[in-house]
Amino acid sequence: GYSEAFLLMAVPYALLRSLDLDRYLALQVTVMLLTVIGFAAMFGLLRRVLRFAKSTALIGAALFVISNMNYIAFVHIQLQFVVVVPMFFLLAALYWENRNSRPVLARVWICTLGILLGLLFTTTFYVAWFLVVCCATEVIFFVACTAISAPRTQVVLEGVRVIRAQAWN
Repeated sequence: GYSEAFLLMAVPYALLRSLDLDRYLALQVTVMLLTVIGFAAMFGLLRRVLRFAKSTALIGAALFVISNMNYIAFVHIQLQFVVVVPMFFLLAALYWENRNSRPVLARVWICTLGILLGLLFTTTFYVAWFLVVCCATEVIFFVACTAISAPRTQVVLEGVRVIRAQAWN
């Protein structure tokens, strides 16, 4: 047995099956839908957050969704959800962008991220834990490198102040 519940994959699959699609076709359409969502999220991340040119963002998003070798094997279909990981970073960036100017919208973005992360844990446990552990490691390294590169602790204290200001969120 798997430790995953396939929850996020079951919703579009069940909807497609209710439209009288064959089970294999419904699965393929579900995977294609995941790929489209992953492509759009990566394009948005590259274009809006990282400020790449449109052509570079299109190529980067296309390479991202076809670089996953799991797309050729359906043994562990839940691992296909790795393509939607950029959506979490995009939601976090949208929260950070709107946290001071539009706090209500920022809360919508961060709540959406939290709900989707919970659903990701019930869908593909490995991808969700890998995402959380990598993000926590990245934050620890960022704080350590910032503390080392800035001999004065003002930069770190400023970061703590910003985080405290967002404590309610």
